[in-house]
Formats: sequence, structure tokens, C-alpha cells
Amino acid sequence: MYEGHTVGVVVPAYNESGFVGEVIETLPAFVDRAYVIDDRSTDGTWAEIERAAAAVNERAAPERLPALHADGGRTRAEGRPAHANTGRTQADGGPAHAEGGPANAEGGPAHADGGPAHADSGRTQTGGGSAHAESGRTQTGGGSAHADSGRTQADDRTYPDGGGTFDPRVVPIRHEENRGVGGAIKTGYQRAREDGLDVVAVMNGDGQMDPAILDRIVDPVVAGRADYAKGNRLSNADDRAEMPAWRLFGNGVLTFLTKCVSGYWRMSDPQNGYTAISGRALELIDLDRLYEDYGFCNDLLVHCNVHGMRVEDVPMRSRYGDERSHIRYSTFVPSLSWLLARRAAWRYKQKYVVSDFHPLVFLLVLGLLGGGAGLAFTGWFVATAGAATVETLVSLVVVLLGACFVALAMVFDRLANEPLEAGVYDRVGGEGP
Repeated sequence: MYEGHTVGVVVPAYNESGFVGEVIETLPAFVDRAYVIDDRSTDGTWAEIERAAAAVNERAAPERLPALHADGGRTRAEGRPAHANTGRTQADGGPAHAEGGPANAEGGPAHADGGPAHADSGRTQTGGGSAHAESGRTQTGGGSAHADSGRTQADDRTYPDGGGTFDPRVVPIRHEENRGVGGAIKTGYQRAREDGLDVVAVMNGDGQMDPAILDRIVDPVVAGRADYAKGNRLSNADDRAEMPAWRLFGNGVLTFLTKCVSGYWRMSDPQNGYTAISGRALELIDLDRLYEDYGFCNDLLVHCNVHGMRVEDVPMRSRYGDERSHIRYSTFVPSLSWLLARRAAWRYKQKYVVSDFHPLVFLLVLGLLGGGAGLAFTGWFVATAGAATVETLVSLVVVLLGACFVALAMVFDRLANEPLEAGVYDRVGGEGP
């Protein structure tokens, strides 16, 4: 736990053999549970995840033995529910519930796509069936592999003072097919939401995110200043100097576009995946709607804005090693551009038409239509009558008026969203990045 809040970490990984194991091994001690998602890698990533998870869980087991207070199969600490040696085992989507305690179903194991799950002396059904319990749900204490078609959830336990712990600490999950980095994060978010974690961070499996500053990433959410916190590598000149020139240029362009689309005008570095989100935010956001590829972070910001959530940037340094980028720019640029265009239209409609009307919509529509028409006529008159004509000059004036309308709409949008921007992280009495 971190300052009385349970903390989860989602680690998406695709072909990160040689990196992801170290990410798992170096998770800070305050992390209660990590969901490591292999997005159907084609190298040794999954085997490395299993080895590292097993090692971490084995070390954590003797240190995480809570004092439990049982109440009808449920464990409570200061009113906070948790499940002691109870849980559920699913295979092919069907829950299996034990009838009062751990026992083997017909003396044999029940498997859920690569992770052994045992339920002693209870009834276990697969393929959508269920066996119901009188005293709760049966969970395994050390199942290691989880797949999309079925999962094994382990014990969620609490200390008497309200502190919590989860067993196993690291939960490996493997997708049945490649879904993209956004799809992997969504899987982790969904599991964390089911487990009721207070704060959920994301640390990519390529080792670019320094685990030593995870506390700084989750601080704004834990303190209640923000619903969503994210790293920012563009906050000062020294940090920008460490970023390759081509990445800096691309990041600058995407930052401006995402500001316009998301409504978070003080935010920078939207592609930074080192983030933390509150459990409340995960409950409100429709995770199934989120984009599943490399535009996931941009899309999540748009959804946060529509739901009125506060966002805070956390300055951090860039970390680059021998990892390889999996982005294919020939498909990434057009797909992200189309995503941003659709999400911009959706956000402006939801915030300024559906939820509450704002006149900036008129300015934006007139500016876009007028500017577009002016550009078209300018090109037409230049091609047919030449540049030095009255018609061409009038068309240019229309273009300028359209640009002014769009700029004014942006100003109103920024003013409307200022309350949602918590600013830049600055821990009281703390040190800089």
C-alpha cells in the first residue's frame, strides 16, 4: 500500500524478452498487485514473465501473511471487504464456487488456459456452468497464468488496520491474440477494477520507465489532486535534450494536436505511457470504447475530459536503452490522425451540445466551414484568374476570418477546462525529477 491506498501496476509487454523480467523484479515494495500482460509475443517474453512472476511471488509469500477476521466467508478490516482464502476459478467463462473452504474438485486440478486453479471438495464446472457456495468464493493462493478465455483470481486479503495485500502479487496474463498496447492496458485495467484497487499505474515492459519514481507518478492521485497523472518528458530543457530529435519533433506535433482534441491545454507529452489513474475513474470510463493501439493514451485523455476528471503532469527524464520501438509510422500516423479527428468531434458534442450548450460550437463550426470554403475558392481563383484578383483577396480574408473563429473557440475551450488541470506535479518538501 501507499499512504493508505492500494496500488496496482499494469505492465503491457509485446516482444520484450530481456526487459520485462527486470521490470517485474524491480517493482517498488508498495505495489500490492501487478498485472503483466503478454500481448501474444512471438519471442521468449511469456516464459520470462512466468519465471519473474514466480520468483517475485515466492519471495512475497512469507512476508504477506495477514491477520484475518472472517465473517461468513468474508474478511473485513474497518469496514473494508476482502476475501480470505476465498475467490473464484473460471475456465471458459464459467465461475466455480466452493462450498465453504478450499478443497479439490473431484481430487483433480481445474485449468484456466495455462494457470492451474484448485478448488478442494467444491463443485467445479466449466464452459459457463457454476457451482455455488454457501460461504463465498474460492480463490487460489498462487495461480500464475491467466488468459482471456478464463482466469484464476487469487486471495485478496486485508490487515486488521485496514491495510491490504494481494496474493499472488504478480498476475501473469496472456492474450489469445495480439490486440495492441492499448488492448493490453485495457485488460489490466479491467482486472484491477474487479479487484477494487484504489490507484492503478502503467509501466511498460520495455524498461523505459524508472520504478524509482513510481511514487511520484501515483502521488497526485493518492493525494486527491488528480484523477489521472502522467509523466512529462518535455517539462524542461534538460529532459528534452535527452530525447532524440525526431522523437522530440513528433512528440511536439502530437502534444499540440492532443491539446486541441482533449481539452487539457496545459498538458504535454501525451504519448508518455507512465501513468496512474484512480479507481473512481476506472469505474466511470467505458473501457471497452477505448482505442487499442498506440493512440490509447490520447484517447484516454479525451474520455477523462468528457467525464470531468482532473489531470496532472509529473516531470520525468527520458530513459532509452536497447529496446526497439514496435510503431509502424506508415499506419500509425493516418490511424492516429483519424482517431483524433473523431474524438475531437465526439468531445465537443458531448461537452458543449449534449451535456450543456456553449456558443463556442458556433464559432468552431463557422470557422472550420468558412476557412475550408475560403481555401477552396482561393485555390480555384488562383488557378483560373491568377493571384492578383479581387476574388482571390476576398477568399483569403474568409480564410483569415475562419482561422480567427477557430482560435477564439480554442480560447473558450481552454477557459472552460482550466478547472480540470491540476498543473505540474510539485511535491511539498520533495525533490525535483
